[in-house]
Amino acid sequence: MNILLLDCSSKTAGYGFARDGELILERTIPGTRNADSLMFEIRKDLEAKCIPFKDIDVVSLSNGPGSFTGLRIGSAIAKGICFSTGAKLVEIVTLDIIAGMHKSPNEYAAVIYSGMRTGEFYYAVYTNEGKLMRIGDYASDTLDVILKRTKDIVINEKIDFSENFEDVSKEMNVFDVGSDMIREQLELTMEKIERSEFSDISTSEPFYMQEFKPLVKEKN
Repeated sequence: MNILLLDCSSKTAGYGFARDGELILERTIPGTRNADSLMFEIRKDLEAKCIPFKDIDVVSLSNGPGSFTGLRIGSAIAKGICFSTGAKLVEIVTLDIIAGMHKSPNEYAAVIYSGMRTGEFYYAVYTNEGKLMRIGDYASDTLDVILKRTKDIVINEKIDFSENFEDVSKEMNVFDVGSDMIREQLELTMEKIERSEFSDISTSEPFYMQEFKPLVKEKN
């Protein structure tokens, strides 16, 4: 089985290709990008490995929450490939991927900063003793509320907690698992494939968790 893995949920885009569960291509692209430039890089790397798009059986997408723009780009690419090749779509919640890269029997929260003026984080609480277990639902809240649940915080992007959250950040333990998450995404994808949990391409949407509201300047 051939799987193309896409992650556009953060500032660093990543993609990979796995054959029969083995990752044979993995790449990250930092900085800004658009759908056309990212698609060009993917096509170039697949051609270098002599992998035609028609051979893709499954497209795995890190589906959010995260960057609104990045999620839209990833969704457009994934659905476009699936429509054109007949590949199946697997969507993985980005928080699950972050959480899966940390191992602990104790409860911890995987968090993604929303970037909104409210200072909220997207998060979920987990344990992981070799098998990832999510405890409760996905949610968004301020850091002080999250820390009432657990002091262990797992991130995948650098966050300057001391600058914006100094009043509460001293209470927590931060674990940065980094932005290279394709291998963990592959593991979670294989589990979904085994359970035949595929997404409907026609109705698939990014997992924003919150509606995007552009800033509107007030009239004088």
